[in-house]
Parts: sequence; C-alpha cells; structure tokens
Amino acid sequence: MKTKFSDKTYLDFKISNKFLFSGNTHVLEQLSDHVKQPLGTNEANLLRLFMQSPGQVLSRAEIHKHVWEDNGFQVDDSSLTQAIFNLRKLLGDSSKAPAYIQTVPRQGYKFIAAVEAVEPGRADELPQAVAEPQTVEAPSAVEAVDTGHDAPGVESRAEEHPKSFSLYAALFVLGCLLLPVVFYFVTTPEKPNYTTINQIEGIAIKTPDGMAPDEKWNAAIERCVMRFSLADPVPSEVIINGGKLQRLSMNFVFSLDQSNFNQTIRLTGNEIADYSYCQPQGELNE
Repeated sequence: MKTKFSDKTYLDFKISNKFLFSGNTHVLEQLSDHVKQPLGTNEANLLRLFMQSPGQVLSRAEIHKHVWEDNGFQVDDSSLTQAIFNLRKLLGDSSKAPAYIQTVPRQGYKFIAAVEAVEPGRADELPQAVAEPQTVEAPSAVEAVDTGHDAPGVESRAEEHPKSFSLYAALFVLGCLLLPVVFYFVTTPEKPNYTTINQIEGIAIKTPDGMAPDEKWNAAIERCVMRFSLADPVPSEVIINGGKLQRLSMNFVFSLDQSNFNQTIRLTGNEIADYSYCQPQGELNE
C-alpha cells in the first residue's frame, strides 16, 4: 500500500544509509563526509515523491501530476527526463546498473534503494540498517534419498541423466551469454535528444529533436536569456519546449554544482510582450 505524507509535513529521509535528504530545505547530504548539495525545485520534488513511494513503479503521468501539475505547471516529457538525469547524477547512480532509480520499460520509474523516514535532526540517532538475511533454497523434492537400495528403474534413468544434464547445461550457458545483451536493451532508458538551434551570450539554446518554436517567440526568448546572462550564476543551457501553439516553456539548466538554480519559466501568448515574468533566482548584475 502506498505510503502517504501530508504536504505540510517535510520529513528527512535516509537513503541506503549513504544520503540524507531534507524535505524542508531541499538539501541532499552525503553521510560519509557530510557534503551537502542543494537541489533544484524539480529534482527536490521528484526525490520527495520517490521517498514517499519506495519500491513502487511510478508512471510518467503520475510523476508529471505530483511534481509539476499539482504545483500549477505544465511541462513536456523532456523536463521529466532531464530531472531524472540530474537526480541520478547527484546520487552517483547508473542507468544501466541502477542502485537508486530504475527505469521500468513502458511503465515508468521505481526507486529501489532502502528509504527510511526520520524526524528532522534525528538522522544520527538511528541505528545502522541491518542486512537482510540471505534466502536459503530448500533441497529440490526430486533429489534422490539414499536408502541403501536401488529403486526399480534407477539404472535406466541413470543412463538418460547425462543427456538431460548436457541439454540443461547448454541452455544455461546460452542464457548466461544472452542475459547481458537483454539486460542492456531492457534497462537502457530513453535519452533526451536535444539540438542546439542558437547561441545567446554564450548560452546554448536547445530544443528536442531540433524543433524550433514559432518565430513570434524569438524576441521573448532572446530578452529572457539576455536577462539571465546578467545574473550570477549564468545558466549553461536553455531547453525550449512547445511554442507551436499558445504555450512555451524555457528550462534554464545550470551546472551540477549549481543545480539548485535550475528554473522553468512558462509563457502564454499574452506574455510575449511582457518581460516581467523573466526573473532569475541568481543575483542580477545590471
């Protein structure tokens, strides 16, 4: 059954006894050396959702709803893919051999690491996690029992056994050879394919598959990116989504150590000539 937390209750979460995530401050702390990394809003909301649903497969639609739509935002799949990518990088996770975020093909994502909710400030008081006992398989029911007497037909079955064993051994070896190939194609997640369509003040402007927005947005995009270029820190790239109809979003992406400044700005047709919406989180040097 899915664990639910109140939206007003911001707990801390221990992750595999390696990280501590503060739901209140949006800080991810590495417990071995106490290095703290502030998270961007998208990454923090996504990680909190994973913390509330450990071991459960979350569809992309569910993630969109809880991370963005419930907060009044509408984004496309590229924003989710980027947030997953950033979160994996912060956790030191691998998409091909995940220890934290697993891609479930055609279903969504699952947080597979151990998660423990704790009261803020009490993470150090908790005992270390106890390793799960290993499962010992019971002997197969078909194993022969030594009674000291040969059962009828034992000799004929013994003659057939080497042939059956050879067949099973060959199938086992073949399966071992094919398993890495199957694992690679099944677990390799979809990768965002972004194309740079412009450069503004050294900041790369990218879109999914190189699909440029309608020209009517060009002035608004340029003005907003120029404003961000005057801030400290400066984004490394801007990913543009939409823009064919009356809605466009600009994802300002910063370097990993400045990912807490990641910001998404959404425009409608009425805001093309209004630049008050474009407010960087960093300090402006105008």
